Amino acid sequence: MFVNVVFPIPHDQQYTYAVSVELQQSAKPGCRVLVPFGQQKRTGYVVQCSETAPPGHETKPIIDLLDATPLLSEHLIKLAHWVSSYYMCSLGETIRAFLPAGMQQQSKKFVELTADVESRSLTILQRKIISTLQKKGSVQLSSLQRIVGSKGFYYNIAGLSDAGTIRLVEKLVGHRDFSRKVNFVKLAGNHQSEEVEKVLQRAPRQAAVLQALQASGGVEQLSRLCNAVNCSSQTVRSLEKKGFVEIFERVVMQDYYGDLQVPKASRLVLNKEQEHAVGRISESVLRNESMTFLLLGVTGSGKTQVYIEVMRQALQMDKGAIVMVPEIALTPQTVSRFRAEFQKEVTVVHSRMSQSERYAAWSDLQQGKCRVVVGPRSAVFAPVKN
Repeated sequence: MFVNVVFPIPHDQQYTYAVSVELQQSAKPGCRVLVPFGQQKRTGYVVQCSETAPPGHETKPIIDLLDATPLLSEHLIKLAHWVSSYYMCSLGETIRAFLPAGMQQQSKKFVELTADVESRSLTILQRKIISTLQKKGSVQLSSLQRIVGSKGFYYNIAGLSDAGTIRLVEKLVGHRDFSRKVNFVKLAGNHQSEEVEKVLQRAPRQAAVLQALQASGGVEQLSRLCNAVNCSSQTVRSLEKKGFVEIFERVVMQDYYGDLQVPKASRLVLNKEQEHAVGRISESVLRNESMTFLLLGVTGSGKTQVYIEVMRQALQMDKGAIVMVPEIALTPQTVSRFRAEFQKEVTVVHSRMSQSERYAAWSDLQQGKCRVVVGPRSAVFAPVKN
């Protein structure tokens, strides 16, 4: 089996690589692969699979398959082809724009100190190199050059390498782990009502913590619990010492609007004009037809409710939805409107989010945890299912 791979470089060409037997089951278009590329190892994107290689073409095997399931759906790959052709950019660069930052691995040369050497036998630049490595340990070659200066750099590096003082090693860089560990609190054990009553009487703040924890289902994030009760973490830790609660760590992804708790909205009754608009749009959704509709109405006339009702029907059909709004209108109030209707089905993307928050939103959509995304024009690249 062979795969055609593209790279996020301004060169629109597909490269063919061989796939080992154990990886053939999972290697599909939309997956990332680590492959040899010149003197480096780089991350590329599989765009096509085939049983035969181009005639007269010697193929190298892929080093590793980085994804168990494709990151890009067939629909998004087709969209990437269209964007690449229409805007005259490489397919690899286009696919990179579809994915969150921090998902590109490639090999880089690093310099490491291997032995001590007498400074009397070194040049001034070599002394700078040794001093930098002693302070920083392993340093990327290009970074080391910026630190000590470029004049005569490679000549002095070669001299130190030949003498066995330093060594050059290849390391994979570029991948980031966006998960983080957060403290959570849960109720511990089955305590007698008399014991709880004593806590309620002697420590009202601790009692408030227990009541809030019970109201949240017995488990809550430590910081949110403290904010809700207006207490410090020390209050919760005192309860832990008494055996009433247990504090533990959980790996979570960052959520830009994670603290935005919005109650479920009540179902509104549509007027005749809204019902007519929802009916016309819903017909095309039911038939899977691609059609464009224009809603005319002043601010506050109820256009957003039409969008919400059509989205509700789409979600009932196991479809997803993209709500595109101008970035300036992407406010907590706008997000709250959709979260009030669809709760945890909604995530958000915009430029003010950190890399980890964008990755978390992208991951929730890609895994199907969220089916609605609210964002600016770039949200069109979001991996919304169906």
